[in-house]
Amino acid sequence: MYRIHNIRNITHTRKKENEILIKYINTFKKKTIILEKKNNYQHKKKKISKIMEHVEEQEMIAHRKQFVIWAGVFQIILLVLFSMCTQYGDSAIASTSKIVNGTVASVQSEVDHLYPFYQDVHVMIFIGFGFLMTFLKKYTFSSVGYNFLIAAFAIQWSMIVNGLVHAGYEGHLDAPISLSITTLITSDFAAGAVLISFGAVLGKTSPLQMLFVVIFELIVYAFNELIGAVIFGAVDMGGSIFVHTFGAYFGLALSRTISKGNKKGHSKNGSSYNSDTFAMIGTVFLWMYWPSFNGALATESQRKYSSRLTSIYILFPP
Repeated sequence: MYRIHNIRNITHTRKKENEILIKYINTFKKKTIILEKKNNYQHKKKKISKIMEHVEEQEMIAHRKQFVIWAGVFQIILLVLFSMCTQYGDSAIASTSKIVNGTVASVQSEVDHLYPFYQDVHVMIFIGFGFLMTFLKKYTFSSVGYNFLIAAFAIQWSMIVNGLVHAGYEGHLDAPISLSITTLITSDFAAGAVLISFGAVLGKTSPLQMLFVVIFELIVYAFNELIGAVIFGAVDMGGSIFVHTFGAYFGLALSRTISKGNKKGHSKNGSSYNSDTFAMIGTVFLWMYWPSFNGALATESQRKYSSRLTSIYILFPP
């Protein structure tokens, strides 16, 4: 009886051991299956990511080709419009002097007087705004390049659009658009409005999309400036209304239109030490040349002098 009892105990123990062993084996199999599935998932995920990268790269190449085509066509159109609709103003075609408000003014003195203002505003557009747009860490280089590209097209397009809009309002569309240093300054102002709008959609738009924004926004800008400055007679020497406010609200409306969902907290929506440093450089350039921006279009020499002097005093802290 004792031996039979021991045999039963041994048999029962072995059964338990076998059951435990079977459980371990089943657990190991399940873990192995889960690990294989995980490895397969990661492998598939890598494959999918590579495919997506390849697709994005192909789309980028195709988009660049489209942009080159559209930009080339637009530039050809601009060249045709300049050849058909513009001519040099009196300052460019007169030899030594011209009559302004019944008095003889030296052409050279006008160039000496206005060209420094134009250069200051030009520096603000291409360097000031260009480096100011580097505040996002992922778009430091592209922001400078896009700024250069947008400003170059905007200045040309603004000369045509502003000239045609004002000529249409004055009733002499058949007359050519006069090109002068003043035209260059006002075109820089218009480009500034577009660049302010660009700051609101930086990282969300492609060069081709910004090209169409330039075309459309400057048409709206020209009519807005005509209504406010010419028809209503609003005085906006520093462009606070027609350049900065218009560009800011146009950019906000554009950003709201093209944005998908809430991008707050996005990994790319942030700055770095280098991007902030370059943005500060742009800020300093804008700060330095701001008096020229305010006084570039003043009509009288005294007002031009006082506007610059007042701007300088305002820029410095008390």
